[in-house]
Amino acid sequence: MMRQLRPIAVDDLAALAALHRACFPDDRWDERAIAELLAIAGASGHLVEETETREPLGFILDLILAGEAEIFTLCAAAAARRQGIARDLVEHLFARARRGGARSVGLEVAADNLAAR
Repeated sequence: MMRQLRPIAVDDLAALAALHRACFPDDRWDERAIAELLAIAGASGHLVEETETREPLGFILDLILAGEAEIFTLCAAAAARRQGIARDLVEHLFARARRGGARSVGLEVAADNLAAR
């Protein structure tokens, strides 16, 4: 399977909201919540998708501002886990954060989310 990493576009929001709902059923974000985060100065979003079908396999929403970076959310589709998708998204963020002058990257993780920890 070929995949690509690219910036999130407005027409991706419905699919990303569905993916977020699947990953975080108790704290899901809808299209509006994702759009509002992306509208914050310094915020961005990137996704990994299957090249041929354009199916989203994972995405990250983040903020790079004032020497720091923060991950708002990081999702990978259940069927696409353990394939390096989250790692690729985080490494891409690290590169962007360095270019943006960030000295640290933060992520709040629930205590029971062992995979994220």
